Amino acid sequence: MIWIFKQWTELEKSICATCLNSEYSNQIIVLHDDGFLPEGVTSPYRFYIEENLCHQKTENPLFADLLEVPDLWEIRMHYDRAEIWDEGIKKAEITYVDPVGSHCVKSVQWMMPDGLVYKKDCYDKYGKRYCIDMIDQDGHIDVRTYYAEKKPVLLYQPDFDTYTLLRKGNMYGIYHSTEMFLKQFLCQHFPEDNQINSNDVIILEMLSELGRPPCNQGNDAFLLTDSDQLEHMEDLICALPMINFHIAAKTRMSDKLLCLDQYSNVTLYQGISEQKRMELLIKSTYYLDINHYREICNAVYEAYRHSLLIVGFDNTLHNSSCVLQECIFKTKDTADMIQFLKTMHTNHDALENTVIRQNKLL
Repeated sequence: MIWIFKQWTELEKSICATCLNSEYSNQIIVLHDDGFLPEGVTSPYRFYIEENLCHQKTENPLFADLLEVPDLWEIRMHYDRAEIWDEGIKKAEITYVDPVGSHCVKSVQWMMPDGLVYKKDCYDKYGKRYCIDMIDQDGHIDVRTYYAEKKPVLLYQPDFDTYTLLRKGNMYGIYHSTEMFLKQFLCQHFPEDNQINSNDVIILEMLSELGRPPCNQGNDAFLLTDSDQLEHMEDLICALPMINFHIAAKTRMSDKLLCLDQYSNVTLYQGISEQKRMELLIKSTYYLDINHYREICNAVYEAYRHSLLIVGFDNTLHNSSCVLQECIFKTKDTADMIQFLKTMHTNHDALENTVIRQNKLL
C-alpha cells in the first residue's frame, strides 16, 4: 500500500506507528518535503533528485560556519540562527535545523539592501542545497527549483500549479496541475501498487481512480457523535461481543454515554483529539451511523473515503449517498443489523465484496 501525507507531523508519525501493519506499510510519501524526512519516508521531489545522483548519500547536515560564501564575507553565528554580512550590510539569514543547538543549516534567506527577501536556499540532511525558492516582492514563491548535484531536475510554479521535469537542462515533462503530477509520478514509480491511503480526504479524492484503500479485516467499529442518543447502542454492544466499539465525541460525554464504559468491548473517547480520530478512522472496519442529531467532522463521508463499511438505521442516516441500501435497517429490524454484522465479521470475502460495491457509490 502507498500512504500519502500532506506533511510529516506528530499526527502522521502516530498513524504510521500505530495503524500500519507490515503487510501494507510498504511506502510512505510526504508532499511537503523539508529535506529532513526520516529514513523510510520520501517525497516525489526526492525521487527525481535521487534518480539524477551519481553517488551514494551520507547523512551529514551542513554546519553553518561551513556554508560557501564569497571571499571576505562574514558568517556571524548565534545560538538560534546565523547571519551573513558584507561590509556592514546583512546579506542573508540562516535558519538552523532543530534542535537549533546543532547549528546546522536548514535554509538561507537572501536579502536585498532594504531587507526584502528575494531568494531562499533550502538544505537537506545530507548537507546539500536541494531546493531554491525565488520570491517576489509580496513574499510569495515565484518559482521553486529542485537540484541534484547542482543540476536542476524539477521546476514548480505555484501561481500556475505547473511542474516541469528537466534532464541535462532539457525539459522532458510538464504537468499543469498537482493532480496530474502526482498521478504521473505514482504510475511511473509504483505501477503495480493500486492501493492508496491517506489521512487527507482531498488527496484520496484526487487519486481515487488510481486505487482505493483496502477493506480493513478487523474487529473495530467507530462511531463519532455529538449527542448521547445512539439508536439501539446497547443492543448492538451486547449482541456483538466480538466487535470493539469505539465511541467518540468532540466534547465531554453525558452520564448516559459514560455508562457504556461498563462493557468490556466499549472504549469511550471524550474530547477526542484529531490524532486519535484519524487513528480510529484508519484502523476500523465498520462505521456505525446510528447517532441522532447533527453529524460532525463529515464523519460518514470520511468513513466512505477510507473504505470503512458504513451501517446505519434509516432514521439516523446523515449521508445516505455513501451507504449501500442493504446496510440500512429500520429500527424495528435491529436483529437483522446484528445478523448482518455477524456475517461480515465471519465472512471476510463477503465483507470485502460489500466494501468494493460501496466504494462505487460516488
